[in-house]
Amino acid sequence: MDYPKSVPSVGLVNGKFVDESPVNGTPGSLIPSSWGNAVTDEILSVIRSTNVVPAESNNAQLTDAIVSIADLRASQAVSKAVAQATESAAGVAKIATQAQTNLGVDDTTIVTPKKMAGAVQGQALVAFTTAGTAPQFTLAPVPAITAYTANQRFQVKFHSAGAGSDKMNISGLGVKNIMQYDTSGNKVAAVIQGQLTDVVYDGTDIVLLDQLPSAFGVTPPQFDNSSRLATTSFVQGVGGQFSSVVALSSSATLTAAHAGALIVGSSNVSTVNVTLPLTSTMPAKCVIRFWNYGNAMMTLACTGSDTIVVPYVMAALSVPTGSSVTLVSAYGVWYAIDMSGIGVGQTWQNMTAARAMNTNYINNTAHPIMVSYAGQGSAGASLLAAVVGGSNVSSVTLASTSNGTATAIVPVGASYSMAQSSGIMVSWWELR
Repeated sequence: MDYPKSVPSVGLVNGKFVDESPVNGTPGSLIPSSWGNAVTDEILSVIRSTNVVPAESNNAQLTDAIVSIADLRASQAVSKAVAQATESAAGVAKIATQAQTNLGVDDTTIVTPKKMAGAVQGQALVAFTTAGTAPQFTLAPVPAITAYTANQRFQVKFHSAGAGSDKMNISGLGVKNIMQYDTSGNKVAAVIQGQLTDVVYDGTDIVLLDQLPSAFGVTPPQFDNSSRLATTSFVQGVGGQFSSVVALSSSATLTAAHAGALIVGSSNVSTVNVTLPLTSTMPAKCVIRFWNYGNAMMTLACTGSDTIVVPYVMAALSVPTGSSVTLVSAYGVWYAIDMSGIGVGQTWQNMTAARAMNTNYINNTAHPIMVSYAGQGSAGASLLAAVVGGSNVSSVTLASTSNGTATAIVPVGASYSMAQSSGIMVSWWELR
C-alpha cells in the first residue's frame, strides 16, 4: 500500500496529497476512487479480522484491532515457543481443579498443596465401597490400579457381610483371599461384618488391618468393682462358680483368696479345724462353701471378733460327716446359709446323762435337731410336754407309774425343754 504515485495528474506534492490554494492559485491533489476504495477495504479487513463490526462513527476500531491482533500473535508465539510441561520436558501447565485432583486421572495439570490437602482429607483416591456378592467382593478404585503391588492400601467399606473364606477382586485384576491376623499373629480368613476398615495387599493376600478380637481377656483383680469386663476367671474368683476345690485332711487357715472356693473335709482320723479369714479382708457377699465327707468332724472357727450367724450367733460351727454349709461374708459376720437339713450328717446321741427335765437348753448347732424323751409318771396322773421356744409342741398324759414319750424338732438357736409335772426321766435322745 502506498500513495498513488503511478496515477497521472494526481497532484502529489513531495509525494503527498495537498489541498487546493485559491490564494496561490494552485490546485489540490486528486484521489482516485480505486485507490480510496482499496485503502478503505484494507482497513476494514483488519477490523473485521477481530470479529468486530465496522462503525463509521468509531475512529478507534483500527487501533483496537491492531492491539488485539498483536496480543494474539504474541500469545501464539509464546505457545509455539513453550510446550506442555511433562515429567521429562520443561513447559507450561494449568493448575488442577479440586475435582481433577480428587479424580486422579488428569496428567497435564499441576496440583497445589491446598488441592492435595482436600484430596487427602477426603480420602478421595483410596476410600471406596465394595460391590459384588459374598464371598466374591469387588473393588473399583479411581483411578484403577494396573497391577497388584505389595503395600497397596485402601480404606474399604464392605457393603455386606461376608460368607466365610471371602475374596476380593480389585480393578478386575483377579481374586485375592481376604485375610486377617488373630491375636497370636496368625493370618486367618477374615471376618466380614459390613465394617469400615483399611486393607493392604501384602504381595499374596488382601489383609484387613483390624485384628480379630481376642478370645482371652485380661482378668481384673479379685473383688474389682470397676466397669472393666469380667473374665470367666474373675467370675470364678468371686463365687459365681467355685474358684477352686480345696481338700483338707488336717487343720488350715483360710485367706481372702479362698473366696468362691469349695472346702472339703477329708479326714477320717482327727478333727479338721478350719480358721476363717477376717471378713474385713474381703468385700461383703463373698461366698465360701464347706462340705465334710470325712469320718472326722470339721469345725469352722472365726478370726478376731467375727461371728457366725445360723441364726444363733456363735464363734465356731461344727460340720459333721456328710453335712455342708455355705458362709457369706457381711461386715464382721458370716451368714450360714444352705445348711444340710435334719438327719444329714447327724446321729442319734444318748443325752440322758447331760439333760434334766424342766430345764431349758439352746440348740447352738448349725442344724435343726430332733429330741426324743421318755418319762415315767408317778402315782396318779402326770403331764409330759415337749416345749420349743416356749410353746408346747407335743404332750402326753402319763398314767400312774406308766411310761410315755414326747418328741420335737428344734430349729437352730431355739430353746427347748421337756416339762414333766411329776415322775422321773427314763431317757433323752437327740438326733444331732
